Amino acid sequence: MDISKYRRFVVKLWGVGRDWIGEYKSVEPRMTGSEARDYFVPNHPLVNSRDAYWANAVTLCLGYSLLGANDIFRPIFSYKRQKMIDEFQRNIARIVKKRNEKMAYVAIVKIKKLPLVLIDEIISFAY
Repeated sequence: MDISKYRRFVVKLWGVGRDWIGEYKSVEPRMTGSEARDYFVPNHPLVNSRDAYWANAVTLCLGYSLLGANDIFRPIFSYKRQKMIDEFQRNIARIVKKRNEKMAYVAIVKIKKLPLVLIDEIISFAY
């Protein structure tokens, strides 16, 4: 998943009906554009360690706090959490297919005139 998509969807939607406030840190102005190309400009250590990202040329975003509950803090991006999401997302298609198969089986079983052997054959052709 793209980090910008994470910020836009996960952080904004986590905690339905609640808003998140970015926690920012002001730093020394960094060179941008042609100035940065002329000189080697090292990135900020928090950006290098992936604990923050640049909001603008003088501000770093460290994460998000839940409005009304400042003790709940959401980091900008968690690679550990993303790895867990990637692992379970592989199984979603298989689980959805199995669920649809079960729902179709139940719908066909409600037709009392069809024998179960025939229903099993129909489901095996469909899924």
